[in-house]
Amino acid sequence: MEQLKRRPIRKRILNTVLTIAAVSLFATSLFGIISMIAIQREAREALTKQAQDNLTALIREKTALADLRLKTYSDMTYDFASYVEEILAHPEKFKPRDLTSPDTYTTGDLVYSFALANESYDWEELRPQAELFSNIAEHFYPASEKNRLIIKTAYFGFDNGLLLSFDSESEFCPPELIYYDFLGKDWYALGKTADGIKFTSPYTDGFGRGLTITCVSPLHDPNGAVVGVLGVDISITDLYMYILDLDFGDDVKAFIMNENGDVITPGSSTDGSSGISMRSEDMQRMNEYPSGIVAREDSYFAYDTIESVGWKVFVRVPQSSVLTLANSIREKIVSSIIIFVLFFLIILSTVVILVAEISENITKPVIDLMKDVDEIIGGDLDHRAEIHMNDEIGDLAGKFNEMSDSLKKQIKSLTEVTAEKERIGTELNVAAHIQSEMLPKNFPDRGDLMLCASMSPAREMGGDFYDFFMLDDDHIALVMADVSGKGVPAAMLMVIAKTIIKIRMRRMDEPSKMLWDINNTLCADNPGGLFVTAWVGILTLSTGKLISANAGHEYPALRRKGGDYELIVSDHQPPLAAIENIEYYDETVILNDGDELFLYTDGVPEAKAPDGTRFGIPRMTAALNRNKVMQPDRLLADLKEEIDRFTGDNDLFDDVTMMSVVRGKPTDK
Repeated sequence: MEQLKRRPIRKRILNTVLTIAAVSLFATSLFGIISMIAIQREAREALTKQAQDNLTALIREKTALADLRLKTYSDMTYDFASYVEEILAHPEKFKPRDLTSPDTYTTGDLVYSFALANESYDWEELRPQAELFSNIAEHFYPASEKNRLIIKTAYFGFDNGLLLSFDSESEFCPPELIYYDFLGKDWYALGKTADGIKFTSPYTDGFGRGLTITCVSPLHDPNGAVVGVLGVDISITDLYMYILDLDFGDDVKAFIMNENGDVITPGSSTDGSSGISMRSEDMQRMNEYPSGIVAREDSYFAYDTIESVGWKVFVRVPQSSVLTLANSIREKIVSSIIIFVLFFLIILSTVVILVAEISENITKPVIDLMKDVDEIIGGDLDHRAEIHMNDEIGDLAGKFNEMSDSLKKQIKSLTEVTAEKERIGTELNVAAHIQSEMLPKNFPDRGDLMLCASMSPAREMGGDFYDFFMLDDDHIALVMADVSGKGVPAAMLMVIAKTIIKIRMRRMDEPSKMLWDINNTLCADNPGGLFVTAWVGILTLSTGKLISANAGHEYPALRRKGGDYELIVSDHQPPLAAIENIEYYDETVILNDGDELFLYTDGVPEAKAPDGTRFGIPRMTAALNRNKVMQPDRLLADLKEEIDRFTGDNDLFDDVTMMSVVRGKPTDK
């Protein structure tokens, strides 16, 4: 009877899978054949359009790269020119250098040199200016060294006949006087009349560096008058390598054309003798439209304009490349149709044979496994499923057996875990009590000082602590600190840090020196990666002089007698135990009689209301100013009440630790 009940399941699986497979394969094959025939008809048109679209996208990308590259050159030229103008405007800020001595920035392959336009100029008169501008090496060197494959030479000349250069390819030698008539050069004339950064037309470099362009900028004196020109030589070869790194095949050509219609290639001259010709009608169209595609009988020209210099970037692709690809695709489509039909017949036959076997193999182990699961669900954890097959179903049966064993172990260990958790909770409560007891509770109440502090622990054990102790009859140490993190590790670091700080402060050094020493001590053994923010200060009771240092802690708040609380804002330094050998800085303030100092940890401003709003510094100072006439203990109590009202039913996420210090007795009511 059971066999009869299971048989329809296998038959349904067999019929369903065969039907789905046959219909899916037939529909997929029919659709695939129709689609491939349609693709064959439309391949030429589609590939042609795609090639044009790809060319358009490619040329725009390459033009954007070219514009970005030239923008980088112009920005660098602007930066160099700005530095030269800074020296012109403020020569008193720069110390002249000895031109006959090697400079650390110009040794090796980098040379700062100088020249005069001709022999009519007096070198001794211009020498002080050359020595002053030798400071430019410190600015030119890093940029030239970083971009030495791009920038060949940076130089600047003045109307007074002095030319200074920074060459990245010359060998080092002591400065020698040479003559170079730069005043009549095209780059100088262009820079003198330019209203900003300009690029020269390409030219062949006279020092064998190939085709070159120069980026020029006028140089202004403090009155705004143009007194010189700065130029940076850029290699056309580098521009090609950066922009025209195309991989379309050997018959694809890419090149650049300047604003005069000359085709520029790394090996060409500026007279257009590159072997690439353009028709006059094509040139007319390109002049009318800044970008587009020009179709010829034999090729396509895609072009776009580099806005920064008015040049055009071209890519030429023969039409034969597109047609060859279309023919190749047509042949592949015919072959694919034949192979597809054969695979369809083979797959359909294989499915018929396999489904019958698979339906039997799948259903029986699943039914047996369901019975085993029913036994386990009924509570018989000692029942074991029989593993009939070495596959996923067999693995599943093994997992059910492992689950039974795991459930028994979990039930057994649950009681032990619960008991251990209760024990750990008790120990943590004891640790928290010990931590709280380490904080001083006896607050001084003297004629020259009143002090009160409090620490309200958060839900988890934290690392806040405060401390105060007399160093001698006239000096008292004040400490407010917060250890990062929660739990036992933070509490342990709190104990260590509090102990080290107290021992170190008894030496009565400057707080900054103490923090330097304490920081290195904590960094030497901090495997947990925790850190401590701390504010430490030493108050001289007789004079009110308070010297303090801050290691990443919250800013203290100070109220002058009769005034409001305001934060003492200073430069934050890194916390303790984070980085070794940190230099900390001292801050000095005088506390007069009746002045009050308020110290706190980040648990005060970061207390959260039920809607997630933080208590914040503005709300804290407002609360302090409402309670500023109170005694220190009353001030801390009322501020804690305001925090409790703000947080509502929310538990404190961080410890709330506060300290109030009053010099003398508060008399304003």
